[in-house]
Amino acid sequence: MPYQITEGKIESRHYTPGNVITQMRESNVKLVCLQFTDIPGRLHGPEVPAREITEESFERGLPKLDRSSIPGYSRINESDGVLVPDPNSYAVLPDWVFGTRAARLICDVHQSRGKGRLPQDPRYIAQRAEEHAKKLGYTIYIGPEVEFFVFDRIELDASLPERGTGYSLHSGETAWGSDGTSIPLSAKDGYFPLAHDSLRRFRAEFVQLLESFGAIPEASHHEV
Repeated sequence: MPYQITEGKIESRHYTPGNVITQMRESNVKLVCLQFTDIPGRLHGPEVPAREITEESFERGLPKLDRSSIPGYSRINESDGVLVPDPNSYAVLPDWVFGTRAARLICDVHQSRGKGRLPQDPRYIAQRAEEHAKKLGYTIYIGPEVEFFVFDRIELDASLPERGTGYSLHSGETAWGSDGTSIPLSAKDGYFPLAHDSLRRFRAEFVQLLESFGAIPEASHHEV
């Protein structure tokens, strides 16, 4: 469930399909990305013109999915799938993502012809696990740790596998960096490095983006 900060308090954010349609119109949204994940957790999704999203879309879904092209989802003879958007997941994307005003909606994956939810959909699996825990008297609290690397450039060499393959990482913070753009960090020397941290502004912008998506961070910091 997305959240928002209201008068200093964190509250659940609830949207109806009508709310979403109104906000799309007021924000001049031109494109909507219908997002879902595969079994390993990779994000997928087609983009559709905003006019394709109607209040009916949130009930019947949009037949925009070839399930057989998603590993582990289905065989070719049962490939048709339907994406049913969750109105509470509505968020406007930064303009640089698509070069135009766009929004995203996270979707439940359904089978075609009214056969219901796709059992392999990771979102459905998580929802069923949460419901099972509730029946047992438990409450589940899930908080992802968004952790990642930031490089200036990555070079891959796979042009001739017979000869060998390899990669090169380029960053002003690496101990082997020599471009003079920032102060290099030694191995295991990057935890809370106030003087050497070249990514403060990046993380500040990242935190604001997360909040606009309804994910409220507790803290941000440079890792080791």
